[in-house]
Amino acid sequence: MGRPACHGRRRRDRRRRAGDARAGDAGRFRGAVPGGVVDHHVRGAADPGGARRRRGLGHGRAARHVHRPEGRRRHRRAPRPGARHRADARGVRRGHECHEHGDERGGLRVRIAYAPAGRRDAGTAVALARQAEDLGFAEVWLSEDYLERGAFAVAGAVAAATSRVGVGLGVINPWTRHVALTAMECAALDEVSGGRLTVGLGASNQGWMEGRLGIPFAKPISTLEAYTAALRRLLAGEVVREEVNGLPLDAGLSFAPLRTDVPLYLGVKGERALSVGARVADGLMLSVLSTPAYVRWIREQHPRPDLRLTGYAAFSCDDDGALARDRVRSRSARFLGMHGASPITAVPGLPADRATALRERLLAGADGADLVDDDVLRTFTLAGTPDEVAAGMRAFADAGLDTLVVMDDGVSPAAPALDAAAACARAAGLLA
Repeated sequence: MGRPACHGRRRRDRRRRAGDARAGDAGRFRGAVPGGVVDHHVRGAADPGGARRRRGLGHGRAARHVHRPEGRRRHRRAPRPGARHRADARGVRRGHECHEHGDERGGLRVRIAYAPAGRRDAGTAVALARQAEDLGFAEVWLSEDYLERGAFAVAGAVAAATSRVGVGLGVINPWTRHVALTAMECAALDEVSGGRLTVGLGASNQGWMEGRLGIPFAKPISTLEAYTAALRRLLAGEVVREEVNGLPLDAGLSFAPLRTDVPLYLGVKGERALSVGARVADGLMLSVLSTPAYVRWIREQHPRPDLRLTGYAAFSCDDDGALARDRVRSRSARFLGMHGASPITAVPGLPADRATALRERLLAGADGADLVDDDVLRTFTLAGTPDEVAAGMRAFADAGLDTLVVMDDGVSPAAPALDAAAACARAAGLLA
């Protein structure tokens, strides 16, 4: 049976008092950072570079959505009047809240975020995060792609160098870190950021984990679900006594976390994985090349009112729209090949035979750019003229996306591209 209510109140009061004290510590920590390496990087870092056919979609919910007439209806989500994050009562500020933009037509709340490429050096990533904050972006997301720079270290530097933007990890996996270590790192990072952290988790893939790193890879979705549940309990201050990822766990954090409800998102794309994520996570992270149609489909399949959706978008903007699309053609072919014939490609209408061909090109190490025409790019990317990109951003808002993450390609001059993304978001009415 549960504890008496009075016991729970006393425990929450103790945590609240501890949290207020630690929030003050976090502020002092940020104040001390400019004398160190982060400030050096921020001030001195330079930018290094300065077919919509419906046939062949397969079976399942994705195919039924595309084929049935109601699958093409615009989906709108009602706002939650008076909704507040549970941490608000403790005085922990969620820095990105002030950047939400209200949609007068649908009552939506849309945040514009930025993801510097993992191939950027840490100092440049920090400088870009500061630029994004100055431009009014709501969040900065740090990826962890093997073997690029580790997400936790870069995210800590970003958190210390900024004061308002949310800081996201997108994504870490359950294989390379023990869940207790992940809880330690996340709780510390949440302290450094003053309660601005969101954690994204994903199952990774067998090629990297088993083929390249030698880590056994089995039951990825079940493993991710169990890992997420254990991490949530550890971050809530609980002692966890159960087996996680084949290892017995009998441990809990030795300190009270700043927040006991750090948001946990799952970066998943298969139908079963999406169902698990919609059930156990605070939100879903939609992979790069997600589309408004895909967002609507997920909202219809998983109509949980408080489920947050964050989507990554390939971005390229130029007055010459053809040039902008050419810049992302090969990269888009690679990502489409990674997705293959799955809901993320099927729902917007990419024929299954094209998706399969792109995957075969990827596995063969060949470029599939010739299979990606301009219509495909208009569907799957934010690439084109400023007006075209702004319209694409607005379409995501209308579809029910909560956070749109503009991706740095890691090659183009990042600072001008970030300025261009902000201008497009303002033109779309999504950034002040």
